[in-house]
Amino acid sequence: MPPRTASADRVTHVRTICDVRVTHSTVFPEFTIVTDRLWQTGSRGDRVSGRTGSARATIPVTRSRSRTVAKILIVDDDRESLRLLDDGLQRDGFTVSSVTDPRLAMAELRRFRPDLIILEVVLRGIDGLEICRQVRRHREFDPIGMIIVSGLTSETDRVVGLEIGADDYIAKPFSVREVLARSRAVLRRRDRWRNDPPTVEWDQLTVDPHKHMVRSGRRKIELSALEFRLLQFLASHRSQVFSRDQLLDRVWGTERSVTPRNVDVCVRRIREKIEPVPDNPRYIQTIHGVGYRFGGATD
Repeated sequence: MPPRTASADRVTHVRTICDVRVTHSTVFPEFTIVTDRLWQTGSRGDRVSGRTGSARATIPVTRSRSRTVAKILIVDDDRESLRLLDDGLQRDGFTVSSVTDPRLAMAELRRFRPDLIILEVVLRGIDGLEICRQVRRHREFDPIGMIIVSGLTSETDRVVGLEIGADDYIAKPFSVREVLARSRAVLRRRDRWRNDPPTVEWDQLTVDPHKHMVRSGRRKIELSALEFRLLQFLASHRSQVFSRDQLLDRVWGTERSVTPRNVDVCVRRIREKIEPVPDNPRYIQTIHGVGYRFGGATD
């Protein structure tokens, strides 16, 4: 049986805007049109390739049409890395938009409204970390997850990326399977955070997850995305004691490239911003030999 081709009557549209590639089909949702080649599934689920000269379609073995498909934006000017990520994510069922010109990243973010951003921080003409900061400064983008996939591999680079707002950090060269697993993990965590977390008010401190706002009395306190997530988690489990490893799993996530020491650093920074006397904390208390809790045991 000859391979099926992605002919014009099957494809709704394929468009390229500058360096932004957006690809999809609405007549046959199982087709994801990209470029160059048609991939089709053999009888045992293996992939068989055939040239069409104009398009490549990914045909999954099975796909639930009722499932909401997550949208992922890739920002990377390394076209080979982008191709590997784009292909792998689309084969896994995600809707993908790719940006090779980092100057277009914020515009495409507003247009595409992704659930997750995969970002390289070493980019031509702009610091990728600045893109991360811009995303985290806008409250409307709070629900969007972010993974940095970068050639910068030192511990300092990873810690900086996580502390300015990335949910995970993957060093290049990367495994596509690992990126897929971590992307799904970040999306799961983000879904849990969307489940209407309560506003916490205790003493003079207010933590409002809906407005992504922290106040002490009338004073507004600016926290990074990571600092806010840690404070919100502890405040929403008042009086419960969590070890550093538990906090890494619950706030940073199980797929992480940080150590328990990063929890101490993050707690110290939060204390410097919210505590009247950081060296004698009232809100985030240290339980020596165990970990941290928000508020006293009897509050």
